Amino acid sequence: MKVEFYPAKSRDTKILAFGNVTVAEGIVVRGFRIVDGAKGVFAAVPSRPITVKGEARFVNQVAFESAEIRERFLAELLDDYHRWRKSAVERISPRGVEDSAVGDAVEDPPF
Repeated sequence: MKVEFYPAKSRDTKILAFGNVTVAEGIVVRGFRIVDGAKGVFAAVPSRPITVKGEARFVNQVAFESAEIRERFLAELLDDYHRWRKSAVERISPRGVEDSAVGDAVEDPPF
């Protein structure tokens, strides 16, 4: 599994980063989110809103065969995020100016 992370543009949100996951050669799933929730940081699958009987609901765009597979996949994604974040922090210069891989100078994610 290959993952590319992009920091969230707004610091006023609980979303820390977005991720695109290459699950097989030539197959990329875009829009995974790393979220700072009330119980800690977690990974979330891409979802989209739908309206059911006038009520907005969100539907996951990725399906897993079992809860165990989902849990393992999202745990690995979160581990990858922590490694990415650690390597990004290590690239901060001694003056405290962030490298272009972290912070506001990052290019827009391709989604």
